[in-house]
Amino acid sequence: MDDFYKMLTYSSCAELENMINEAAVLAAHARREKIGTNDLAEAVLKSKYKNPNGAIVTVTEDLEKRAFHEAGHLVASEVLCPGSVGLASVRGYWHGVSSFRGGFVKPCKDLPEVYDNFIVCLAGKAATELYCADTFTEGCKSDIGRACNRIRDLITENAFCGFGMVTFRHMDASENLSSRIETVTQALLERYMAEARAILIKHRCFLEKAAKELAEKGFLLSSDVQRIREEAEGRSVQPGSVLTGEFLTQGKNTVIPA
Repeated sequence: MDDFYKMLTYSSCAELENMINEAAVLAAHARREKIGTNDLAEAVLKSKYKNPNGAIVTVTEDLEKRAFHEAGHLVASEVLCPGSVGLASVRGYWHGVSSFRGGFVKPCKDLPEVYDNFIVCLAGKAATELYCADTFTEGCKSDIGRACNRIRDLITENAFCGFGMVTFRHMDASENLSSRIETVTQALLERYMAEARAILIKHRCFLEKAAKELAEKGFLLSSDVQRIREEAEGRSVQPGSVLTGEFLTQGKNTVIPA
């Protein structure tokens, strides 16, 4: 049940009831006496993400790229905050009425620092570059745009880099101020991209095993993620443990001069 809970973190009681009913239907259809973990996972994927079994790319090269892309997000999230991934999938799914997406990683708890979100957001692109000899793949555009917008908002609305670049939505920034904001945004994007690469390189065995199982199975549960990391790194990582490492613990709060 722990996997099921983490798959549906932040969901309503009505959603939980619907998922359990769907899992019961799947188990009955397969003539099983009890609902299994895979039944629950398939129910969540089918009902919540419109992601039924079989909704997966068949081209090997595309599947490999997608698996490494999603594994990049997964590994960065787990390294920065162990136990933070509730579900990961490489199956395609519908977002809204007309938007079709290629895969996702569902968090089950918030990352400890705001800038950790930027690192996780960019880790999919970093993994694709490292393993697929490709600088761009499905999902990269939205990841970059999301990270860029969040960083820009922090700079202009939350004084993330000092008050010199704070603006408000009803104010038109001057050309000079807009240029400075974009310069700092790009510099921070490069910094967090470098940190994402460093995490993936340091934990490359974890990344490779996660990508391999994602491609084979189509999805990974929280317990799968924990098992894969223990097998890859030969140790148990307890949820809530703090990431250590000189590269990752220095310079995150450094203010870039305006």
